[in-house]
Amino acid sequence: MIPHMARPATRLSLLLLALSACALEHPISRVLDVEDPGADLEVLDAPAEDLPDAATPSDVVDAGAQDAPRLDVIDAGRDVSDVSDVSDASTRADAMDVPMLPDVTDVPVLPDVTDVPVLLDVTDVPVLPDVTDVPVLPDVVDVPMLPDVVDVPMLPDVVDVPVLPDVVDAGPPVYESCEAVRLMGLPSGAYWIRAGANDPWRAYCDTTEAGGAWTLVLKADGRQRTFAYDAALWTTPALLNETAVNLDRVQAKFLGFNALPVNALRLQVVSPADSMSPSALRSVTLDRLGGVTLLRVFQNAAFVDLSSRGNEDFWLALVSNSRMQGNCNRRGFNARANNQGAARVRIGMIGNENTFGECDSHDSWIGVGGTTGSCGEFDNNTVGNAACFAGSGNARDIRSFAYVWVR
Repeated sequence: MIPHMARPATRLSLLLLALSACALEHPISRVLDVEDPGADLEVLDAPAEDLPDAATPSDVVDAGAQDAPRLDVIDAGRDVSDVSDVSDASTRADAMDVPMLPDVTDVPVLPDVTDVPVLLDVTDVPVLPDVTDVPVLPDVVDVPMLPDVVDVPMLPDVVDVPVLPDVVDAGPPVYESCEAVRLMGLPSGAYWIRAGANDPWRAYCDTTEAGGAWTLVLKADGRQRTFAYDAALWTTPALLNETAVNLDRVQAKFLGFNALPVNALRLQVVSPADSMSPSALRSVTLDRLGGVTLLRVFQNAAFVDLSSRGNEDFWLALVSNSRMQGNCNRRGFNARANNQGAARVRIGMIGNENTFGECDSHDSWIGVGGTTGSCGEFDNNTVGNAACFAGSGNARDIRSFAYVWVR
């Protein structure tokens, strides 16, 4: 029997046998039609190890001649049926038992392309909502139509509308003067006015006392030398605490002192300066003053005689319990002695103890902006009443607070 695993030369011998049968026009069935169907056809029974590695068909035939009868396939003229004459049936190999070459189908099959992971089909991508699914906004045609602009009544042309003051001037109203405030029936208080200036400024207006329309221009404290007779604030346009537009006891000089023409002056004095008693307030009014600003009056420095506006008692009534020397009384603006070092006052009266007609050595004054010049400590009093050498029991040093108003 041919070993179960025949060498390639054995299989080649069988192939040549089949081709020889076809060439002799004998059907392949004749090869198997032997006298003893059960006998095996012995083709080659040579041990596989005795065959050369590169055996040819003739080598296969010769190799088996030593050990077993062989089938002579070289003689093409011999009838294939003679195979049945082989005497040793046991040496025949059943052609059907010849090991078959591995079937092509036994070759390991590579993975089918269809086994490659399939990428996500485009059809698997979520489909965005169709544009047709978007809610349709109401047609503009369905929107209610507003009345035609043509039917709207026309407002008056802007050109015809009176132009209001610029917004820059908005806020508290601006009045021409404290007189305008009085005519509006408004109470006393701080207001914006334009009087005497290009730009509005804040002023305190008294709309009721002594006919009203008074503008506060100065506040002076006799306990300080801020408004002494020779202080620069009387003769320069410099202002002082101009935001203190009220009736407190803070010294101040306002724009009205420099800018408002004065036809009348009202002087209020509180004695002593720190008194809160209503009875401590006294006042006098001077009129027919010619319409000149106070700044110009004091810059000129000339004495302005106002004796016709009031006598000695008129001025003594300004300060409670006041005293004056009885001679050479001068009353008005810039009142001073012939001797420049003697007593003097910006608004008020001065007096001398010497015989009538001697006006060189005054030692007493009453009013606002005064100085004695020769009475020691009394020289520090600038508002109220100061008197020395006035006779036994008549010396005075009353320091007051003054408010000066003009209109």
